[in-house]
Amino acid sequence: MPIGYVVVEVEYQYNDEYYYTESEGGNPVKIFLDKAEAEKHCKKLNLEAFKKTDLSGYIIEGEWCMMFDDPEKAASKYALNLDEPWNISIPPGKIEEFVDDCKLEFYKVISVEMQS
Repeated sequence: MPIGYVVVEVEYQYNDEYYYTESEGGNPVKIFLDKAEAEKHCKKLNLEAFKKTDLSGYIIEGEWCMMFDDPEKAASKYALNLDEPWNISIPPGKIEEFVDDCKLEFYKVISVEMQS
């Protein structure tokens, strides 16, 4: 069976403290037959989402490890104050690099079997 690559918007819920996700899937945005094209489109959508989203609600109880594998390294690289998770500012010109380093996804690619 052929494989399709679906770009999905990750569904986040808010509990009056922070955002979280429970589902494996999300809202389908677009399907591709080429994985590289799907990933390119997904990256574009994530960049747009990062530019317009307040990221502070995605840091759960001050735990930066939800966003970065190595929060200390990220703090140094992007001049983040780990003691003030409500005050996140991505340095100009570093948004693509920040998105690549960050584990937070607003969009992701999932593969699906397509019927012939």
